[in-house]
Amino acid sequence: MRVRIVFAVSTIIVAGSCGELTRAAPCDESTLPAPSFPMLEVKFVEALRIRGCALELHSETGENLRQIRAVFRHVGVTTIRPSITVPQHLLDSLYADAPPSNEPHPDLLSWHRLSLAPSADVDAAIAELSKRREIEFVYRVSEIVPPPP
Repeated sequence: MRVRIVFAVSTIIVAGSCGELTRAAPCDESTLPAPSFPMLEVKFVEALRIRGCALELHSETGENLRQIRAVFRHVGVTTIRPSITVPQHLLDSLYADAPPSNEPHPDLLSWHRLSLAPSADVDAAIAELSKRREIEFVYRVSEIVPPPP
């Protein structure tokens, strides 16, 4: 089921349906600097429901994110962008159309891309971010785009 939802969302993104992100985290991509490398992909812990862009993250559950913001500054994060830019109402309709399951739906909006300063130590940033309780996964985004299938 997760594969089907992720595929549907990926199809929407590829089709160019990027607009309003969520009710809680509007993000105007035109005001952000262009993404730069090195770049990290981060999945925040779903229970925190972390949203936002630029360096303005917030938790929909009210969690204090002051410490993680300080870590981002320390490791050289320059910009944060949501990885999935699908309106919340569209995600809700995809979830509603999914076959019934005992598993909760994944929080696809918990994935973000972090651009780092060119001088940042990527391995040290990954090591430090991996220790944070707010972060479930963190890895480097490859600058090499694989060829189409």
